[in-house]
Amino acid sequence: MIFLQNAIAAVQRNALALLIYAAGILGIQILGLAAEYVFLGGWTVPAETMSGRMQAIGLAISLVQAPLSAIVTAIAFARIGKDMDRPLWRSAGDRDALRRFFQLWFVLILVSLALGHATSVAHSRESSLVVPLLLLYLLFSILTVPIGACMMFPGAPQWREIGRNLAPLGYQFPRTLLLCFLTFLQVVLVQKVFEVRVDPEAGYRWLLLTPVVTVIGAYIDCLVFAGAWLMCIDHRNTDRDTDFDF
Repeated sequence: MIFLQNAIAAVQRNALALLIYAAGILGIQILGLAAEYVFLGGWTVPAETMSGRMQAIGLAISLVQAPLSAIVTAIAFARIGKDMDRPLWRSAGDRDALRRFFQLWFVLILVSLALGHATSVAHSRESSLVVPLLLLYLLFSILTVPIGACMMFPGAPQWREIGRNLAPLGYQFPRTLLLCFLTFLQVVLVQKVFEVRVDPEAGYRWLLLTPVVTVIGAYIDCLVFAGAWLMCIDHRNTDRDTDFDF
């Protein structure tokens, strides 16, 4: 498919942005694992048997990781977007990208964390809300990068125009499904690592898998962003009413 080939070419053309994103996300992941080891006393406790205190510490670690992830994401994705749509889409540099897009990605990451935490709490309490919360969490996780790309494309997040900004995802639904499938593969990989982690017979094999899956996931994120960006470009070129705020 030409669409996917163009997205792959865009990511390969922006190898430095990919490296920044992959190295940043991997570094944040390692920091989180180190904090878990220090504050939780190791890595061997399955999530479903964690005490309230342990869950609180795990959430705190995630909240520390969230702004760091938002910084890396805003910088890397702005670099990719600028290259793909030059000279129309402009960014004055990494500081400008942080000024305009840090809040966007921070909010999206926090929403994802909130849904994930709510799902864990519902599961621990055997609530009937587990299934709908899990589905909502998975759906949002799969759509986070496409949503973020569409919100970045006008030049600055326009929350009052969120429906209009997300229009490319609806008008080009087959492409949206393809991007969702790619992200779903990433979710499956992460789940497989978690299954290895909670398997007492696997030992610490998951520690070897984690950086590999993290880097693969980072590439998929960049690929999905590039695909969503192409969708936004196509939508703009066929929708003369689109407004931009650079």
